[in-house]
Amino acid sequence: MLFKTISYLLILLIVVVTVAAIFRAFQFQVDGFSASLEQSSSGYTSQLALVQKLQESRFNGRRDYNDMLQTTKMPPAQQCFVNFHVLGCRYPTYLGPFKNGYFDTNNAILASLKIGCRCLILDIDYYDRTCDVPFPRLVVRDAIGANMADKTSDIECQNQAQSNLNDAAVSIAKYAFSNSVPNPIDPLIIVLNILRVPTGDGSSNPKIAIQKYYSNIAKALAPLRANAVNILATGGNYSRQAQEGTLLSNPISTYSGQVLFFCNADTSLFRSLKNIPIEEDLDFLVNLRLTYTQTKFGMTENTSSNSSGMKFALLESVEDYMQIPDDKLAGIQATTNNTWTLCLNSDPSKVTPQATYDHQMKKIGVHCIPINLWSTGPDSYDYMFDKDHFGKWSFRPKRKELRYTIPATNIPPVPSKATDANGGNLVGPVVPGTEEVE
Repeated sequence: MLFKTISYLLILLIVVVTVAAIFRAFQFQVDGFSASLEQSSSGYTSQLALVQKLQESRFNGRRDYNDMLQTTKMPPAQQCFVNFHVLGCRYPTYLGPFKNGYFDTNNAILASLKIGCRCLILDIDYYDRTCDVPFPRLVVRDAIGANMADKTSDIECQNQAQSNLNDAAVSIAKYAFSNSVPNPIDPLIIVLNILRVPTGDGSSNPKIAIQKYYSNIAKALAPLRANAVNILATGGNYSRQAQEGTLLSNPISTYSGQVLFFCNADTSLFRSLKNIPIEEDLDFLVNLRLTYTQTKFGMTENTSSNSSGMKFALLESVEDYMQIPDDKLAGIQATTNNTWTLCLNSDPSKVTPQATYDHQMKKIGVHCIPINLWSTGPDSYDYMFDKDHFGKWSFRPKRKELRYTIPATNIPPVPSKATDANGGNLVGPVVPGTEEVE
């Protein structure tokens, strides 16, 4: 009897230890690699400390777009969404440094939002040499496409259960519209910068493989759907890039506390597919399509698939926009007047100098040149947080000369009483002496 009791206790102990080990492994996967890195990597610890120090120093004093509108006294006819520069961040789930840096989705997203970034550029690709199925994930690649992240902070082969894109969506939904940040009512732009799509997954033809890939992106973004701009209470359907021009000309207040999805890839293939659930339909989620005119980034195309064929958003290179001669500036200014424009460095490891930034934003009218999160020091993005840039607001008005103005509505004058037809009821003449007496 005693032997049986001891045996049962040993079995119970083994079960408890096994369950604890499984739970520990599960927590490790859910929480990412930060717990392990804090204990084993001095590089990670020091990088996290750097980013958190920047986060706290840039957090203080930030105000929302309402304060900006009141302070700048911007005319209502010019408060269109397209009339504002926005502070953006590329690689918002990455602590840096650029080479051999660390993914830390939760801490990095919080820092990105606390320092005021309301445009988050998510570079999406897949690892094809080590993984059996091409699954979309966030990446940090250099100018020639090499992976930059330290491998200890990265799960290489991802899936729906282990997705850093989904982790990013969870953290953005948790912090972006909460009291964790100083301007939670500001609109939030998510740019899906898709670098590549698979040509097949071993069992599917290319079109089906791409559809599955895009559907996995849409599913990963599910935590943000509650705040997504699709059909507004004020009217207008902004899914499938249906009203891109109206989206840009609406007042910025239209999107208070909401997420706008911009994407560089053509997602229109979903429009011809049947029985695709909304949560798997990336085209339905995307409000604005980014195209290009000069340098192609990733899956960006130089044509638009919307019904009018017009380009309402551009993804261009910082370098190309510095080559525009003075006699061509007026044409580019006219374009950015009503076309949302994002510029990226061809070499993502480079910091955009202040002189370059000021030329493109203040002279040309570019809407966003994103920073990286970890940049500090003399050759850095510190200038972005002074009073002349984004030190106070995440959205700043463009120069008056570069703004789009909503045309005044012509209200017809009140017609003369002599022309009043009394609602169509004709009144006959009254014979004197026959009037009714009250």
